[in-house]
This record gives sequence, structure tokens and C-alpha cells, in this order.
Amino acid sequence: MENQIKELKLEDEQLYKAYLADVFDGNEYAERRGFIKDQQQKLQAEMSRLETGLMSVDQFEERKQEILKICQNAANSGLVFDAPFEVRQRIIKTIVDKITLNANEGWFELEGVISGQYLFENNNEDGSDEGPNDQNDPGGEVGQIVCNPRAGFALMAWANRHPVLMWTIAWGVTGISLYVSGVFNSPRTGPLWVAIAGGMISWSIAGVSTFSKHWTVANFVIWAFAYILSFVLAGFLLNLSLTRYTIIGLFLALTGWSGGAAFGAFASTWLASDHPRLMQSGAIAIIWMLGFFIGSFIAFAFGSYGAELVKIFIGFLIGVPAALILGFGSVFAFGGSVASAIAISAARSVTRFL
Repeated sequence: MENQIKELKLEDEQLYKAYLADVFDGNEYAERRGFIKDQQQKLQAEMSRLETGLMSVDQFEERKQEILKICQNAANSGLVFDAPFEVRQRIIKTIVDKITLNANEGWFELEGVISGQYLFENNNEDGSDEGPNDQNDPGGEVGQIVCNPRAGFALMAWANRHPVLMWTIAWGVTGISLYVSGVFNSPRTGPLWVAIAGGMISWSIAGVSTFSKHWTVANFVIWAFAYILSFVLAGFLLNLSLTRYTIIGLFLALTGWSGGAAFGAFASTWLASDHPRLMQSGAIAIIWMLGFFIGSFIAFAFGSYGAELVKIFIGFLIGVPAALILGFGSVFAFGGSVASAIAISAARSVTRFL
């Protein structure tokens, strides 16, 4: 954020020099400078807001000792297992800064000294969702709601931190599925459902990991459909009678393949977003389309070469069919890493300005 403010100051200086050089008149200079100042004020206000929430080392140590003292006093007074509601509330307010609750999906998130995401689980033996029979009885076991760490969130958080790796795996699985299904052969030599299922599952997981903090059904559906759209468009455009077996046909097929990714990126940032911004979503969609076009060129153009190379080097060890599948999937995985690295890094840069 500080770097952004410095860049705006430098831009302001360059704008002033351009004005002195009569590049534009006073009205245009005032308009452009006003926009820069507005951006600076927004960034400085955001920095001030963030700085108010930061603690110094001394403040953190003081907070830590205060919490330890509360815990020790609670243990000494026997309040650990049967503390009044007011005491428990004070303890929670001391160690937790923010609680985010999602009742529909059954989880909550803590921010503060204690942080993490947790899942509501029903403790009824029959698995029903009925509440406790007597809410005034704190010792009742029937219908009691307990909170345990949600193991799936650890995997989700890891996937969110490694989107390029997730797309590398997704493209590798897609390449293997396409090769096994034999869609590049005429006539097709394998089951079509393998190509469809493998791509839908892998793309939906990678797409949700990239665009959503929580694995929601809506984003799974968006990226599953994005793959189907890519698959159908690429196949249709590749087999047009006028351009079949030509460079133009390959170009059209790659455009169709990357078009599905553009739809997924746009839908995830516009339709399924809590704070949609049309211009930003459109820019991200274009970036993902370009990134996937480059990656798909690598995957489709060199996939067969990769299959043959792996067959030559390790085909005698694992068998020719397995070597061909592995080689084709490896090239597809490399194409996916290139596509996602370009798309994600460029999109992050663009979102700073939109």
C-alpha cells in the first residue's frame, strides 16, 4: 500500500511536469490530478484504518500476560468447567477480535489470539438436527451443539495458497482423461465420460480454490460448466469443415478452450461474488482467456511429442500405454502451470488498479 502511494506521488509529479510542458490545459490537469489525489486519500485512509488495528510488541506482551492471568484465575477458582455466562463472555472478548458465522454452511471463523475456522456438529446420537429439550439445563447431552476444528478447512486453506499448483494438477488430470478417452482419434477409441468427468472434477476443484475462500456449490458448478463449455467449443471449432486440419482450425479450437476459462473467471468474480465489479470481472476474464490460450497451445501442440518422449525413455519400465498417458498428461500439466501462472499474476496486478 505504501508503494502504491509512492507511485501515485511520482505520477503526480510527472503530471505536473507534463502540464508545464503544455501537454494538456489547466482543466484536464485539474481533472487528472483530482483523480490521483482521491486515490491517495483512499489509500491513506485504508492505511490509517489498518494501523489502528495493529499492536506493538509491548501491547502484544501485555495482552498475552492479561490472558494468561485470566486463565490462571479461572483455573484456581474452579471456573474452567462450570463458568457463568458473563465470565465466559469476557474471556471470549479478550482473546477473540472477530467472529464470522455462516449458519447456512454450518461453520464459523475466529480472528484474534485464537484464530481458525470451525464446523458446527450436532451431538445427537441419531444424527438429527433437533435442538436441546431443556435449554436451561447446561449439563444436558441431548441436542447439545459442539464445535470441532473442521479438518477440511486445512486442505481448503492450503489449496487457496497454491492456486498454480492446483491448476497444474487439474490440467494434468484433464490431459490424462482426454488421452484415455481417445478424443483425439478418429473414430474415438475410449469412453467419452472419462474426458468429461475428469475435466469437470479437476477444473471445479482448481477454480474454487482460486476464486473462493470457501468451497461453495455455486463455484463448483461454475467451473464444472466452464470445463464443459471449453470442451464443447474446442471440439466444435476444431471440426469445422472449412478449417479442419489447418492452423486456423487449431487457433479456433484454442480460442474455444480458453473461452470456457474466461466464463469461469467472469462468473466467479461477478455472478458469485459478494462485491461484484463489472469492469474488474471483465478484465479478469480477458486475462484468464489469454493465459489459457497460451497454456493450451503448449498442451495441445506438444502433448503428442511429450507422450512419445516418455514412451522412448521409460516405456520399457511401465509399459507403452502408461508411458503415453503419463507423457501426454505431463505436457498438459506444464501447460496448465503456464496458463494459471500468467492468469493469476496478471489478474492480481490488474485488480490493484480497477
